[in-house]
Amino acid sequence: MRLLLALRALFFVLLLPGTVAGYIPFSILRAGNLLRVPDLGLASVCAAVFAITGALVLLRCVWDFFAAGKGTLAPIDPPRFLVVRGLYRFTRNPMYNGVIALILAEAWLFRSIGLAEYAVLVLILFHLFVVLYPRVTVRGVVSGLPACRSPLGLHDSAVSREHREHRLTCRCSWSLGFKPITTTREGTKCRS
Repeated sequence: MRLLLALRALFFVLLLPGTVAGYIPFSILRAGNLLRVPDLGLASVCAAVFAITGALVLLRCVWDFFAAGKGTLAPIDPPRFLVVRGLYRFTRNPMYNGVIALILAEAWLFRSIGLAEYAVLVLILFHLFVVLYPRVTVRGVVSGLPACRSPLGLHDSAVSREHREHRLTCRCSWSLGFKPITTTREGTKCRS
């Protein structure tokens, strides 16, 4: 079972970030006749370090999705459990930050305006995806605590959790129309 999950995770890493941060930037550089070995200098070394950092952030997030979330980064095969460890303890979407950092580092390394514009486009698309994508499919659980759901399907990143006498409560921002979901050891209950 874990081997199949690992193969799916690897497939989606190659398909999604591999396309967004690999194939498309390669095509942009080739079309702009900028595909060359960069000159060795301080700017190139800094850009390479930035690219490696972005790649490491991406790979760490994929690992957390695999190990803690029991899923992949693909929206069609999401983690079964809410991931709140690693970089997800500090920011809501570190994987997107890693991909953007990788694309910006490639633009810096190859001194490509077209690649920088593509990075801005990807950033806008990531933002729209996070804001508009229905998060009803996220059925993440941390120690029996499900993710909060709103009528729009958005997930609140500022969820406060408390544990009281075998009862876990998820409080969400009422201003966004979130409904609290209560979980007891017997099961999950949603208020309507």
